[in-house]
Amino acid sequence: MTKKQEQIYKRSLIVVLLKKILITLKFILPKKWYDIFYNFTFAIYKKMLRLAYSRICIYYKIKGDKEKFKKAKTIYKVMPYSLVGSAGLSQTYDLVAEVVKNNIKADLIECGVAQGAAQH
Repeated sequence: MTKKQEQIYKRSLIVVLLKKILITLKFILPKKWYDIFYNFTFAIYKKMLRLAYSRICIYYKIKGDKEKFKKAKTIYKVMPYSLVGSAGLSQTYDLVAEVVKNNIKADLIECGVAQGAAQH
């Protein structure tokens, strides 16, 4: 594994801040209002995140880097079905690729929870 692959996934400062705001709002707002607010804003956030990630797919396609394009395209395809962000999906992809490359018999279990994150 490279040094970069060994890095532990860290959320950006913006995501950490937004999560703290959501936790605060969860205690302040009535459950019904919070659920409406969360579902609406989270759907927009996920769509914007996926749209922003599409530029990575385009970049690697134009550059002609087939391996990185395959990875980016796979991440882009699974984004709507996961609560994990692109950095976490990228790290998961790299870890699975390492397992496959080394012919390690293994099972992959995504142990996330609703409004949570994946654990490796």
